[in-house]
Amino acid sequence: MDMKHYSDPIDVEFEEINPQLHTDNDIDDPLADRSGSERLHKSNNILRQIDCLNMELSPFSLTFWDISQTSPRKKKDRITCAKIINALINDQGLMGVMFQKGYLPIRLLSRNSGISTRYIEAFEGYIVMASLVITGNYPDLQPYFDYIYEEA
Repeated sequence: MDMKHYSDPIDVEFEEINPQLHTDNDIDDPLADRSGSERLHKSNNILRQIDCLNMELSPFSLTFWDISQTSPRKKKDRITCAKIINALINDQGLMGVMFQKGYLPIRLLSRNSGISTRYIEAFEGYIVMASLVITGNYPDLQPYFDYIYEEA
């Protein structure tokens, strides 16, 4: 049995039914203004991407569904998380440590972002998941994290 190492990227091909259907509304709600079959196809793509994301989260002992329950709800928390995530994804060394060790290097990230370790620990799973989505092959999940670029 060929075991994938957790640092090996998971590459999955996702295809759009009709790329001309994209509008600015797709960013706000990726399923808006779609016919029944297109909406079903898009939903299936999202579910497949969530499954792949779960596989990438497993070395961190995290699941998409657990993280969705602890994601930041307040705007202030989302803005702070965006700063942390930007600090992480813009530092290849930190991303490398995260992938190689299978955990978020909280102290290093705290030093680089200027945000307390306690705060980073509170949203650790969300930060890991968002960084994986942003840097990975998740075209249908990435629009949900566009605010990260806007808040930086």
